[in-house]
This record gives sequence, structure tokens and C-alpha cells, in this order.
Amino acid sequence: MSIVSTVDEVLSRARSQVGLAIRYRLGGGAARAGRHTSADAKGTCDCSAFACWALGIDKQGSYPFLVSPGQPVEPGNQWYGTDNIWNDSVHIAVGLFSRIDAPAPGCLILYPRQRLSGKKSTPGHVGVVTSVGANGALSVLHCSSGNFKRSGDAIQETDDTVFRGKAGLVFSWCAAIALPAARFGPGAPGVSILHPVLVCVVATGPDGKAIEQVAKAVAADNPFGRRVVASGAADYPSPQEIAAWTAGVVAPGAVVLTPSGALFKVLTISQAKSAMVIDKAFADAAAGV
Repeated sequence: MSIVSTVDEVLSRARSQVGLAIRYRLGGGAARAGRHTSADAKGTCDCSAFACWALGIDKQGSYPFLVSPGQPVEPGNQWYGTDNIWNDSVHIAVGLFSRIDAPAPGCLILYPRQRLSGKKSTPGHVGVVTSVGANGALSVLHCSSGNFKRSGDAIQETDDTVFRGKAGLVFSWCAAIALPAARFGPGAPGVSILHPVLVCVVATGPDGKAIEQVAKAVAADNPFGRRVVASGAADYPSPQEIAAWTAGVVAPGAVVLTPSGALFKVLTISQAKSAMVIDKAFADAAAGV
């Protein structure tokens, strides 16, 4: 149960953390929303802990819907890290977050973990939108290492520069916060996606095997929202669909389908062998970028 219920309360609570000289630490921050500050006992916080605290929800709690299929559920020990908030927003229908089409004060702006070359990656990031304009979010309250390095205070209100151009960028609304009727009307702000993004391997022989191996390794990062299929699988597209989608593409390696089953992108063999390219395609297809 959230201890915050309105947008004004979210923004007031979030702004109360600015100027406290909180240090950034990945994995830091209050696990419980009832704590007097978003920082932990060491005086540190990270972006998801700050966002959860501002929304008045526990970062650590009993959220069984966050557990990957087939994994055991340990009561009270699920965590709303940035990737789980993003996952809930775009792939889970029964959680606390729903993706919305455009930013609004009090919503979250976030992107998931970003793969770099090889097995390297950078963490995702999340913040609370505080003001919007005609072209999107104007200002965001967020906790980051960059803020701390610049000012000695990890929690700052800035523009949205650090979020721009990131794979899988979405805006999300927390169900615990009342919807501003003037902004969204009487209904829910968005609809959660129930189906995964599909990467369908088109290449055959050694190239196809290599693509399948890379894509499955990337898909394993997010069992909720990612699936890799090869020819012969029950949900593999028909030969006619594959032919239509790849017509004119030199050396097609894979096709990427949105959760609704529409074509998102065709990747060449060389592109589909890159974990970084596959990761970005998965994220952007889910976010509808």
C-alpha cells in the first residue's frame, strides 16, 4: 500500500530529497517507503530506490509477478529495480506500473539496461517527471552518479538530457497514484503488453545457429518480454510473411516482431550477430520506438 496518493504529494516528497547531500551508490537507498528519507543508513541511494520512495511504495516487497517464469517465489523479497519497473510497465498486466503514451507530472521516465559490445552493459535509469512541454518532459527529478559528481548531491532536478535517445525509453504511471482527470480522463493511462517481442531467426546454417545463440543470450536478460524462435516453432511466421518482410534485404538474418505481431525491423546477418543490436531491437520494439 502506497503512503502517497496524489501527484502533488509525489512531487513534494521527491523534491524534499534535494539538497541533503545524498551520495549515489548503485543498489543503495531505502528498501521501505516508510523510511524518513530515500537514502539508506549509509546516506546513499540509487535511481530506482529514489523513484519508489517518492511514489510511496516499497522497493523491496512481496511482488510475485516480478519473478521470472519457473523461478521460486520468496515472499517479501522481490525488488523494484529499474529493469523490473520497466518490465512491469511494458510486459506485465497485473503489476503496479502501466506505460503511458506521453509524459505527465508525477509519471516516471525510464529505460532498461543497455548492452554494449560483448557482454558489457550499463544500468538503466529512472526519474520522476516534474514538468512537461509541447515536446515532452521539461524537467525530471532523479538520482544519479552524474548528479553527484557535478554537485555532491545525487538527487537533482534537471532537464531530460540523460534520457534522450536511449533504447526502450518509456513513460510509466504508478497505479498507487490518483490519475489527474484533466490529463487522462476517467480511464487508465495505458495498457500493459501481454506478449513478448519475438526475434525470428531467418538465416540458415552456421549463420542461423550463431544468431540464435546470440539472441537467446540477450533474451535471457528478460524472460518476461523476449523470445527467440527459429523455423519450425509454433509461433514462427509463415514462409509468405518472412518472404514479404525480407524482400529486398541483402543477407537477412532475423526479423523482429512487436508484441502485437507486427514487423518492427529486419536485421541483416551481421547486425543479428551483435548482442548490442539485438538488445536495442528488443527494447525499442517493446517500447514502440
